[in-house]
Amino acid sequence: MRIQVISSLVVVSLATVPTLLFGQGESEIAELIVAGHGKVLADPDRAAVELGVTKRAQTARAAQEQVNQTVQLIISALSDLRIEEKDIRTSRVQLHPVYHSGSRQDPATREIVAYEATYSLSVQLSDLNQVGTSIDLALEAGANQLRGVRYELREESQFRLDALEKAVQDASAKAETLATASGVQIVRITEIVEGVSLARPIEQRNVRMMGVAAEAMQADTAVLPGQLTVGASVTLRFEVAPQ
Repeated sequence: MRIQVISSLVVVSLATVPTLLFGQGESEIAELIVAGHGKVLADPDRAAVELGVTKRAQTARAAQEQVNQTVQLIISALSDLRIEEKDIRTSRVQLHPVYHSGSRQDPATREIVAYEATYSLSVQLSDLNQVGTSIDLALEAGANQLRGVRYELREESQFRLDALEKAVQDASAKAETLATASGVQIVRITEIVEGVSLARPIEQRNVRMMGVAAEAMQADTAVLPGQLTVGASVTLRFEVAPQ
């Protein structure tokens, strides 16, 4: 028995809904095409905390210098948790003029009243118990933006394989039901196409506080990781024959 297996990120040649195709000639075979989906839940073992600092000053240099000083304080504070600099990544650096709010003039002639600098950091954490503490330390050190927390898996391959197995089982079960209801029997699988596999939070639990001040955080930050959903999909093509 020859089964053709195709792995692809995007499947465009096969239908994503059950399809029963009957041949027009005596030599043609009837086919059933079925999509299957599977998912497994996994506890995350890594987190990325997205922090930021925004400062405004009369000159561009002054605004950038203020941001740079605060970023150094944040990095120093995070070192208390033994978070190394290699686990802290710059995700955005931005500097732009601030114009007079009542000005409707041409952008080239509008009055500049200040400059605003923004510096964003992504802090990688392998200890999920440090998520809340790292946020608190960063805010105390001068961070005034908290863009969110992203939970991840270091190694997803086994979870993806488990989800893929469930997807094949789902497609096979659908095919058996459809074949029985259509009065045909499954002869063999002729093609397997792997679809997109995804790992995503089962619920949106990210925190997002923009423009917060350290003194506004009166209690320790509690962040719940929840679980991740690792999903997979397949499309199976079956040869079928009359019962």
